[in-house]
Amino acid sequence: MQKAHYAKSQAEKYGLQADVEGAHFNEFVIKLQEPVKEANKRLLEKGIIGGYDLGLDYPELQQHMLVAVTELRTKEEIDTFIKELGDRHE
Repeated sequence: MQKAHYAKSQAEKYGLQADVEGAHFNEFVIKLQEPVKEANKRLLEKGIIGGYDLGLDYPELQQHMLVAVTELRTKEEIDTFIKELGDRHE
């Protein structure tokens, strides 16, 4: 749970909006400035597995990515993931 909180705070530092407030365990939602499909494709090209495209199931959540972070992820991996999304956001 600590790693998910860390990832969420890093996302907010990069200007990525943690769009759904409230309690979370190891998942949270961020709103992107690009389609999630494009972000995931770009991430995968760098060997990073992205998040789930909530717009597939909820049309009102287009460009919203569900991110799951477990304790197995290192801070370096989290930072790289968030930086890739954040650099695109600016």
